Amino acid sequence: MNSRKLNILQALVTLLEKPNPDDALVASIAEIYNSNRPKFNKTAKEYVEKVYFKEFCVR
Repeated sequence: MNSRKLNILQALVTLLEKPNPDDALVASIAEIYNSNRPKFNKTAKEYVEKVYFKEFCVR
């Protein structure tokens, strides 16, 4: 893998591990991220499970 692709993948991983709520696409989600992390984590987990099961498990 060339270094440009590796840098892009590393940047994506960083964004997933350490999102920047000050530059969020959806301000209301960033507000929950900043003010109530357990609620954010619960909601994110539920969403991922719902989308995952809809896309990959039910066909």
